[in-house]
Amino acid sequence: SNQSVCALNGYYVSGNVCYLCLQPCSKCWVSSNNCTSCLQGYIFFSPNSCIVDCPIGYYNNNQTCSLCAPACATCISTSIYCLTCQSSYYLYIANYSCLASCPSGTYLSGTSCSSCQYPCLACSSEVVCLSCVSGVLIGSQCYSSCLNGYFVNSSLMCQACTSPCL
Repeated sequence: SNQSVCALNGYYVSGNVCYLCLQPCSKCWVSSNNCTSCLQGYIFFSPNSCIVDCPIGYYNNNQTCSLCAPACATCISTSIYCLTCQSSYYLYIANYSCLASCPSGTYLSGTSCSSCQYPCLACSSEVVCLSCVSGVLIGSQCYSSCLNGYFVNSSLMCQACTSPCL
């Protein structure tokens, strides 16, 4: 039929006449700029456009613009590989996801969650430990044992001995 021959060759049918699709459409339907597929170098953006780059909030999914996950402001490769997050979400650098709060073992750094450095188990910044994987917390640092004149209390923190103990 006329319709199937026209569609294969970058045309659309109106009445019994084939009309050329406008670039960057490689195939179109109903009108010359109502794209159903795009020329090489263009990405299909639903419902009927061919564009060079997907808009913010979308990513190139096999030459079609797909929506990023709801918490992601921008993403790449998949809907959940976030580059930036919506407001009130934080970018978890370990897996590029957007979270409502930073998980344990991380701290908030600007708008992202960064991992605590070993031997910190929990931290409030890169250099301030709140608890330790092993050893004891002295001030905001982890040590293998308490200094002379201190002992490990039930909170696994060094506490000063009361005089005259050493």
